[in-house]
Formats: sequence, structure tokens, C-alpha cells
Amino acid sequence: MQSIDRPGDYYAHSRIVTLMPRIVVEGGGTIGFPVLGAQIRSLIGVAEKAPYGRGPDAVFDTSVRDCWQIDSKQIRIGGEGWRAASDRILGQVANGLGCPLDEVEALPYKLLVYEPGGFFNTHRDTEKVPGMIGTLVVSIPTEGAGGELVVRHVHRETVIDMAVRDPAILSFAAFYADCEHETRPVRDGHRVALVFNLVLRGAGAPTGAPDFSEQEEQICKVLRSWSRGVKPGRKLVWLLEHD
Repeated sequence: MQSIDRPGDYYAHSRIVTLMPRIVVEGGGTIGFPVLGAQIRSLIGVAEKAPYGRGPDAVFDTSVRDCWQIDSKQIRIGGEGWRAASDRILGQVANGLGCPLDEVEALPYKLLVYEPGGFFNTHRDTEKVPGMIGTLVVSIPTEGAGGELVVRHVHRETVIDMAVRDPAILSFAAFYADCEHETRPVRDGHRVALVFNLVLRGAGAPTGAPDFSEQEEQICKVLRSWSRGVKPGRKLVWLLEHD
């Protein structure tokens, strides 16, 4: 156990109740919550079809990825509640991923708009800025269903429902860049999300999702040796908290 270099998991996910940020999109106006159809059409009007990376190239193929994107240069995020909300989100992300809070940053990258049927097949994120170790997705209130985020690492898979309709709630998920992930098709309505690059500034910072398989195997060996050496009927009980 002492050989584990950090706590944390390959993903982090939660929701917070907060004052909504003020999001202004150049040419698309100030976003209201929940984001309604007329505003979504305005956002699409200033967006471009999102590509995906194939080696060093950016490729447009709606059979692999079908959504719209707006670059962070066209977006301003602010408002009275945003600093507190972003601090809360980043604190939970750092804790969930096992990163030191004082060394992690979330840099705005894109605003994504998924129409009905929009999706993104399984892929891994590429390093977009120096020190990037993962991605943070903040889903903003929008009428719709589907568009679940699926994150995979080693032999594990997590399905995260990012849909949020309440205009006082932000849903967010973060994951390491070496994790496979996908966005399932939006079944109804739309999905709108802010995407941030997660960057660690400290020396020797982790660059990939934690893998505890070596420790797990060692613990299993210890438990198996205990079971062979214990008389029938005796048990080891370890009480755990749970949700």
C-alpha cells in the first residue's frame, strides 16, 4: 500500500448547485439557461463542424464525430458566481483524479453543441497544450436526453449521464487523456458543454490515469495466503462506508 504514489481514480464526476456563469459567445449573444432552441440555432450559426484527430491531421467525418464547436477565443466566461463555481469544480476534480489542487489548471478550449443524433465515437484526447493531462467537460442546462459520456481505463468502464435541465445546476466530468472515451448519441433535444484542457504545472506531475493493478495483485496474494492459513470459521471483517 505504501508504494501507491497518489490517491484518485481515472475520472471524476459530480453536479453542483450554483449561480450560473455569464457566457457570451461572439456573434451568438449571451447564453440563457436552460439553453433553448432559438439560442442553439444562433450558436450553430457561428460554430463549425468539429473534426477529430487522425495522427497529426484534423479530419471531418460525421460518421465518426457529429457535433458543432466554437473556439474559446470566441467565448467569454464570467459573472458573479463563476469564480466560486469553477473553484468548487476544480477542487472536486483535483481530489477525484488525485492531483495537487495548487498545481492544476482548467484552460478553456471549446464550446460544443450536439444536435439530436449527435455523437463522438471512441477515441483518446491528444495533448493540446504543454502539461495537459486530461479533459474537463462542464455540461450546461439544456433540454434533452442521451449524450452520455463513457470513459474506459484498463478493464473498467464508467457511463456518466451529463444531461442537466435545472437552470441552477452544472454537471461536470473530468478524465485523464490516456483514457478511451466516447459521447453516445443524443436521443432528444440538444446537449451543450464547455470543454477545458486540464494542465498540471508541477515538476514530476502524473501524466496518465492511475493504475493500481500491481498493488491489487499483491494484495490478492496476501489475502489468498491468509485464507490458506486460517482455520475454518474465522473471518477478517473490514467495515467500509458506502453510498
